Amino acid sequence: GPLRTNPIRKKIHPAATRRHQVRNFTGQFTGGSLSSSAIKVFSRNHNFFMRHFSENLLEASRPPVRKWQWRIPDFFKVIPPSFDIKREGTAPLDAAIRLLALHNEIKETNTLKRLQCILEKGNMPKSLADSVHVAFDFILKLRFKLEFTMDTEIKSLDHTVDPKDLSQIELRKLKDVLKTIYEVQDYAFKEVTGLSIPWSMK
Repeated sequence: GPLRTNPIRKKIHPAATRRHQVRNFTGQFTGGSLSSSAIKVFSRNHNFFMRHFSENLLEASRPPVRKWQWRIPDFFKVIPPSFDIKREGTAPLDAAIRLLALHNEIKETNTLKRLQCILEKGNMPKSLADSVHVAFDFILKLRFKLEFTMDTEIKSLDHTVDPKDLSQIELRKLKDVLKTIYEVQDYAFKEVTGLSIPWSMK
C-alpha cells in the first residue's frame, strides 16, 4: 500500500503563543502581542475617551439647581423658573445610572434594576442609592401628574413644570430631589474617571 508519512510539525516558540486581547473603542477585541509601552498608550487613550464620554453624557443634561433662583433659601419665597422635567430631571438621572452601569459591566436596561445591581456590587454608598431611589420615584410621579393634566396633542412635546403650580412641600421636595440627581451625576463622573468635576459641569 501507499506509504504514510507523518505531517511535519513545526515547533512554535512558547512566547509566540502569548497573546493579549484588548477591547478597542468600538467594543471589538483585537489580538496581538502588546509591549508594556503599547499597554500604557492604550490605557491613556481609554482614560481620555472615558473622561470625554462621561463629560459629554452628563453635561448634556444637568439639573437646574445650580442656577441662582434655585439656590435662594425658602424663607425668601422666591419661586424658581419653569424647567423641562424630562431634559432636566429624568434624563440627567438616567444618564448617571447608565454611565455607572456601563462602568460596572451591568447589562440591565431598567434604571432601578441597574441601581440595585450597582448597590449589590458595593460601588455606591447605600445612603446615596436610597436618595436616588426616592428621587426617581418623585420625578416619575411628578411627570405622570403633569402628563395627566395635559392635552393629548401636546403630551409628547411639552414637559415643562412650573414651580408656581406646586405646593410649598412639593417645591421643597423637588429642590432636594434635583440636588440628589446633581450629586449622583458628580459621583458617577468621579467614579468612572477618577477625576474631579470639570468647570464645564459646574
